[in-house]
Amino acid sequence: MLRLVLGSSPDEKLNMYAQEIRTLLDQSREVTAIVPDQFSFEFDRILYQSLGAKDFNRVSVISFRKLADELITRYGAKSGTLLKREERTAVIYLALKNVKAQKKLNALARSLDKPAFVSEISVMVDRLIRSATPPEALSSAAKELDGSLSMKLCDIGVIYEAYLDELKKGGFLDESSTIALGAELAKKSGYFKGKQVYIDRFDSYSNDELAVIEQAIVSADNVSVSITLPANFKPSAMQVYSVTAETQNKLVDLAARNNVKVQFSKYEPKDVKPNGITAIDNCLLNKRKKISLDGSVTCVSAANVYEEMDYVAAQIRRLVMSGECSFNDIALITRNLPDYQSAIESAFERYDIPVFIDGKTRTSDTSVMLYCFAAISAACTKQPSTDKILQVMCSAYSGFNEEEISCMQDYCVRWNIEGNMWLEDFTAECDDMPLERLNAVRKKAIEPIRRLYEATKNADAKTVASAFNRYIEDVGLARNTKKIIDEFTADDEKLSAARFLKQVWEAMMNAVAAIYSTIGDRKLKLKEFGELLRLMLSDCGIANPPQKLLSVSVCDVSRSIIYSKDVVFVIGLNDGKFPLDAKKTGIFNGRDSVALERVGIKFEADEADRAAQEMFMCYRALSCAAKKLYITYSTASPNGTSLRRSYMLMKLDRGVGLHHVKAHDFSEEFYCSTEKAAFYRLCVTRSADELTKNSIRAALECDGEYRKKLAELESISGNNSLRRLTRPTAKKLFAPRDVNITASRIDVYNRCNFRYFMKYGLDIKDVTPMAVDPANRGSVMHYVFQTVLEHFGAEYQNASDEDINAIVAQALKDYKKQYLGEDFGKSKKFEADYMRLHRACVDVLVNIREEYKVSLFRPVSFEYNLSAGDGESILSIPINKDLRINIRGVVDRVDTFTGSDGKKYIRIIDYKTGSKTLRFEDIYNGLNLQMLLYMLALTQGKKSSFKDFAPAGVLYMKAGFLKCDDDYSPLSDSAEHRLSESAQQLKRSGLIIGNDEVIAAMDENVSGTYLPVTRLRNGEYSKTSSLITPAGFERLERYAKDMVEKFGSDLLDGKIDVMPVGSDKTHLECAYCEFSSVCDRRKYMYKLISKDDSKKLEEIILKPDDSSKEQKEGEN
Repeated sequence: MLRLVLGSSPDEKLNMYAQEIRTLLDQSREVTAIVPDQFSFEFDRILYQSLGAKDFNRVSVISFRKLADELITRYGAKSGTLLKREERTAVIYLALKNVKAQKKLNALARSLDKPAFVSEISVMVDRLIRSATPPEALSSAAKELDGSLSMKLCDIGVIYEAYLDELKKGGFLDESSTIALGAELAKKSGYFKGKQVYIDRFDSYSNDELAVIEQAIVSADNVSVSITLPANFKPSAMQVYSVTAETQNKLVDLAARNNVKVQFSKYEPKDVKPNGITAIDNCLLNKRKKISLDGSVTCVSAANVYEEMDYVAAQIRRLVMSGECSFNDIALITRNLPDYQSAIESAFERYDIPVFIDGKTRTSDTSVMLYCFAAISAACTKQPSTDKILQVMCSAYSGFNEEEISCMQDYCVRWNIEGNMWLEDFTAECDDMPLERLNAVRKKAIEPIRRLYEATKNADAKTVASAFNRYIEDVGLARNTKKIIDEFTADDEKLSAARFLKQVWEAMMNAVAAIYSTIGDRKLKLKEFGELLRLMLSDCGIANPPQKLLSVSVCDVSRSIIYSKDVVFVIGLNDGKFPLDAKKTGIFNGRDSVALERVGIKFEADEADRAAQEMFMCYRALSCAAKKLYITYSTASPNGTSLRRSYMLMKLDRGVGLHHVKAHDFSEEFYCSTEKAAFYRLCVTRSADELTKNSIRAALECDGEYRKKLAELESISGNNSLRRLTRPTAKKLFAPRDVNITASRIDVYNRCNFRYFMKYGLDIKDVTPMAVDPANRGSVMHYVFQTVLEHFGAEYQNASDEDINAIVAQALKDYKKQYLGEDFGKSKKFEADYMRLHRACVDVLVNIREEYKVSLFRPVSFEYNLSAGDGESILSIPINKDLRINIRGVVDRVDTFTGSDGKKYIRIIDYKTGSKTLRFEDIYNGLNLQMLLYMLALTQGKKSSFKDFAPAGVLYMKAGFLKCDDDYSPLSDSAEHRLSESAQQLKRSGLIIGNDEVIAAMDENVSGTYLPVTRLRNGEYSKTSSLITPAGFERLERYAKDMVEKFGSDLLDGKIDVMPVGSDKTHLECAYCEFSSVCDRRKYMYKLISKDDSKKLEEIILKPDDSSKEQKEGEN
């Protein structure tokens, strides 16, 4: 007998089943229950509670697939080996490869290389086999169709036939025939004879599942099938039940064909739901009975999924804290879990809500498999790919530590590592790791990958699979995986993490074994192996086990069995999302499916069936709340695209008049039920009034951890440009002992405190490729200038162009070998740019030679180090009793001259590849202090070689490429022309002491060519001459020293303001700052440098009795 148990509440029917089964067991009857795999745990739980341990073990709870597997294991398949799921994917892949080689396809030929196409074909093959459709049926049907649809159906037939041929060659049976085979074996063995069978929680059945049911109703004593269908169901009125109504009709027809009596049992729950939930139910079922809404239903709109989940989490917290329910009484139901999962996890973590997400993680998306896919990809290239190798190294499963990864990344960027450079030892020195150790890291990274590459060239599937297994042994993947669990997993989560990774490992090994066994001796490229492995594992999901006994359940209505709960949140009711759009895309669209069904081919449900299924799922979600129902939706996607509410909501609006509220209209107190949530709201909210914010702050101040966080938040809120570290933090970060610092770093701090903090406090590096950029160009040219000038010494004015050219060429070669790793990692562009430096160096050196001819100042030191022989700085500035600022650095060139009165003078020259001037407004703001501090160190520093010298001046000399005129011609590029151009373009800038003898000693013509001073015909100096009195220069040095002291004090005070300097909004340091993306600077916040600052400094350093001609007019 077939008994159909009708009723709208599946949970109540399950309790009834449990009571019946107890009675049957008391009568010593044999009971089998067939349920979906995902429901077996819940069915077992209820039976166990009802029957007890002893009787529970007498009941067989099984799914259709497991029942078939059991029968096949017991009685055997009729012929061939039953394919596992992963083996089936491999055979389909092989069939598609053969079809492609034979060029048999027309409409679908271009789709063969798309991984998604393999998955779609797999679904179609599954349906064809389960419906027992032969390839000939597809060919016949194609003849009755026209155009592209006919060609597509023909192509599917060709692929299907090729697949069946592969099965036959290998002696395999498709796994899709498992249940059908199980039905045959059940008939032959009399499996169901004398049994009581219960079938529960299925909404519909496939043909092979109906075949099993047919054997059960023919042989079993009694078969009870539950159907979610109201006792008073009327087909014309209740469209949401069309899916289960169709299932009922199929079962009745099945019984009629076998002359089996059908009995209907109608079971409706006795518990009465609140009026609001009942009104929702009536509206969805098109019942005319009107019921007034009460407070049991709430509909909330949110700006996006994150606000939506923030509301849901806050509401759950409120319900539990008020004692209305426990976490276990609450469920969240969505139609598309991936869209919401991250938002759910982050919101629930803030509100300390335990959660069980009833979903599966695709094995192909797990971190360990992403590592394996990266390794396969890296081994597919003939020449090693740096990006791919680094991707492998960066995985936690690679076995490399952070230092090794960071150094290798920096080295690869710095030295342009690519291709076969990986196969030989690196030769350029590494700043952060000994070269020998770096090469050991290189070998550890590249050798297993290259062994995999070599082993799989022109190989068959067996060889490739074996080589991959050897690779994971070589790199110690199992060992590294255990290490990750031990080091990075909490003690109470280690067991579940180990179980999860064990499932991943088993799935991977099964997939590799399937490729080995099914494709075997046939050729398989490593890239194809990787694609096939990914396809196999994308179909394999690993369930997430519940982590806590009491937790909120999160379900995807399309995959999970929905249970009745006291409180239900139905989330994401947006148009096209829930219910999902029923329109079909892929090989066959909706119209194609209708046309195919006319000729007897049905691959899947048509658009009408899918729409009915979606409506039924939506109804199930909205009808499973026992006490409270919350409906939520978003008005915009995360990227800001506008979203509409679901048409089901519109139906409810018309039917029961839902009242919609907005998530942001709830009070801030509502969202602040935990400390994490309160702090989060304080960070992100814009609408709360100050009184509310102050009350939140006061509450958080009671916790030491949040007191610190509030202090940090306050430092960047309001005016987000003014920031402070605590003094202990600042001292630990910037000055744990005396500060050794260059003048250029002080310049960085005064240009932007925050950039200094990032660059030298946090030590964040901006690694750039080895190139002839301004930084490298300056270092190279400094070295060349020093080499040439030291070689010729005092006789440099007599050096010939040929000699200068020869020494420059050798110096460039020596520098490249000593500091640039010679030819290692150099591109053709680098070589070309580096060769261009020869001409630039010669131009500057010839200009210096000409200067020697008119100057009495002579170089006495190149690259003068401001550290004494014992390493101590010659200029140390005290900040307080505990801290001194030690000025470090190297002076490019030191020139001296002895006057007619025997007084000795010193000038310093700094080579700059770009333009540089000494502006008073810059100095006033603590910028460009380098030359003043250098002169202070040389003339006043302890252990200096020049303490008895008086300052003569400081000069910047441009040391870069000459610019071409608009009418430039290579034919006019003579030595005389370049000498003339260099005299114009390489003019010095700086500041000179206003002493006639000193000025003439620098340039006997005082023409403005070799120093920033020009003498007029009347004997006076031009107004643009950069002159200063000795007393003024001394006060300028003192001011520079004061600015160093201020720098030290600000540093100790933790001042790291985001306040860059600039002459206006368009001239800021931010334009070229490597940290501009993280500083969060407001556009209008900057420190203004103006001409008035120059006047302010002049008032400090110049006394009223200074003559006007000695005043510095400023070089602007």
